[in-house]
Amino acid sequence: MTRVGIVTINDDQNYGNRLQNYALQEFLRDQGFTPTTLLNRAEASASVPRSKPALRYLVGSPIHIKESSRTIGRYLRGAGMRRFDRRYLQATENWIDQDADHPARLAESYDLFVVGSDQVWNPRWRGTDLDFLTFAPPEKRVSYAASFGVSALAPEVESRYAHHLSQLRAISVREIEGAELVRRMTGREVPVHVDPVLLLSRERWRRLTGAGRARSRGRSVVTYFLGTESAERGALVERAANRLHARVVSFLDRSQPHHYVSGPVRFVREIDRAALVITDSFHAAAFSILFGTPFIVIPRQGVDATGSRVRTLLGTFQVEAPSGAARGLPGALQADDAATARILQIERDRAGDYFRAVSST
Repeated sequence: MTRVGIVTINDDQNYGNRLQNYALQEFLRDQGFTPTTLLNRAEASASVPRSKPALRYLVGSPIHIKESSRTIGRYLRGAGMRRFDRRYLQATENWIDQDADHPARLAESYDLFVVGSDQVWNPRWRGTDLDFLTFAPPEKRVSYAASFGVSALAPEVESRYAHHLSQLRAISVREIEGAELVRRMTGREVPVHVDPVLLLSRERWRRLTGAGRARSRGRSVVTYFLGTESAERGALVERAANRLHARVVSFLDRSQPHHYVSGPVRFVREIDRAALVITDSFHAAAFSILFGTPFIVIPRQGVDATGSRVRTLLGTFQVEAPSGAARGLPGALQADDAATARILQIERDRAGDYFRAVSST
């Protein structure tokens, strides 16, 4: 079997990158590959906070009670992510740092390296040499559904990216804007593929979460916001919950600590059974489409906008105003099950064809 090393974001605070990592692994296994995630950091190890010293400091610092609560919450949330990784991911024992010597014979240990998905090429926090697989010979370097997370790059970044992209054997991106960036930098026309979470069926995800084959809509409005909080956002959530007579399940809301520290499996389960999802997250929207859950995507507040990512996602799938209780909520969308199934089969076949092509000698 072809041994594949996966390089992606290993963030213990973000559901999306943990779930897309798992999904790519499972899809590659289904295609007959033997995948392993290469645990890595975009920063040198010296700059990565260590959990235990932080906790010792916090416990001994009563004047920082609020900050202590926040940090402990992040620690517990991260612990849930790491439990998910240990249980479901085939990964290396050691971490690779961008500025450290890579393990001896790393390039020889795998037949192919795949970078992606998620925002591995977003220059705000990634886009290092590691994210372009420079440790491997060019014939072993490919990407899958890699995202820039932006529609334009600074000239100095574009120059470096253009050099690295030209060395990849095959390039696949997640957004239309990403394909345009690659074309402008390298002259190459590259395919746009769906995020890995969409490569697995809803039944496959339900086996992971322990849910049955069919799910009735629950009485919850699930929220997952990565951007800055706003009064308008809070008012929208309150109106939706009142209209649907639903409780609010807020991931990333520290006022709901039992949800805040939840792991990726519960995140997927709650979206599957929600009456409505309100989010500024690409992956929350993707799972809503997959499960046919009504959803509202709002513009992300802050510097990390989701525009290009969500535009490509919604452009790929046929979404419309929802039926049932969520009808009439401003901005609410719902994917048609029959159309979604048809489109997903096409996209999964395209992804399979792509990996078979890039792995052939």
